[in-house]
Amino acid sequence: MATYTAANALKKISTGDESGTWGDSTNNNFDIIDRASNGFVSIALSATSYTLELSTTSVLSDGHYKAIKFTGTPSDTCTVTLQQNNKARIYMILNSTNQTLSITQGSGANVTIVSGKSAIILADGAGSSAAVTDFTSLILN
Repeated sequence: MATYTAANALKKISTGDESGTWGDSTNNNFDIIDRASNGFVSIALSATSYTLELSTTSVLSDGHYKAIKFTGTPSDTCTVTLQQNNKARIYMILNSTNQTLSITQGSGANVTIVSGKSAIILADGAGSSAAVTDFTSLILN
């Protein structure tokens, strides 16, 4: 039975498993690694909340991307919730929407990114009390 890595849910194929199909799983793992190392995605927002999905079973998801550009025209501040609050992640985020983004992972601190600005953020993965920190503000101070 396969298990998955903690950070990116890469599938760890056990010896003797997936005879004749392990190549598909391996190629999927490479796609996840590609997204997590230098991948970029543009996500259009239209509502005031959005969940950035991050799979726990090696399914490709937008939460794997390292760099994310949010576009669109939400009607007010948009809260972007990082789906897995027990996964530490670093993201580079560009806010190209017409509104402020509030990035959250749990009940801890959130990061606010105003329209037209960007930030490098750390989501600490501390579970229900997870916090998000803006590295950019720490570098510039």
